[in-house]
Amino acid sequence: MNVETASRLIQLILAPSVLVTACGILIGSVLSRYAAVNDRVRELIRERLGLLRADRSAVSTERIGEIDAQLPLLLRRHRMLQSSSVTLYVAVMVLVMSMIAIAVGAILGTRPWGTISLLVFLAGTMVMIAGLAIVAVETRMSHDALLLEVGRIEGLHLDG
Repeated sequence: MNVETASRLIQLILAPSVLVTACGILIGSVLSRYAAVNDRVRELIRERLGLLRADRSAVSTERIGEIDAQLPLLLRRHRMLQSSSVTLYVAVMVLVMSMIAIAVGAILGTRPWGTISLLVFLAGTMVMIAGLAIVAVETRMSHDALLLEVGRIEGLHLDG
C-alpha cells in the first residue's frame, strides 16, 4: 500500500467522525437537560414532603396538587431524555463500527464490504435521527408542561 492509498483510506475512515462529533455534542446537550429534569424532580419531591409535614392550608393543598400533576410529566420527560441519550450513544457505536467496516472494506477491496460499510454508516445516521426525534418530542412536552403550570397559577385567587 503506497502513501497516497493510505492517505485516501484514512480520509474514508474519518468521514463518519463528523457525525460522531455531532452525536457527542448532542449527547452533552441531552445529558444537561436530563440532569436539569432530574434536579427538578428531586426539588419537587422535597417540596412536597415539606408541604405534607407543614400545616395543610388551601395554598399548600393546591401546591401539592400542582406537584402531583407535574411529577408524572417530568418523569416521562426524564425517561425520554434517557432514551435519547442511549440512542445517541448507540449511534456513536454504529458510526465507529462503520469506520471499521470502511477500513476492512478498503483493505480487502471487495465490493460486498463497500456495501456493508455504506449500510452500517446509514444505520448509524438513522439511529442518530431517532435520538434527535426523541429530543424534539421531549422539547415539545417541556413547553406543554410549562403551559400547564402557568394555567394553574393564573387560575388561583389568593387572598392576602
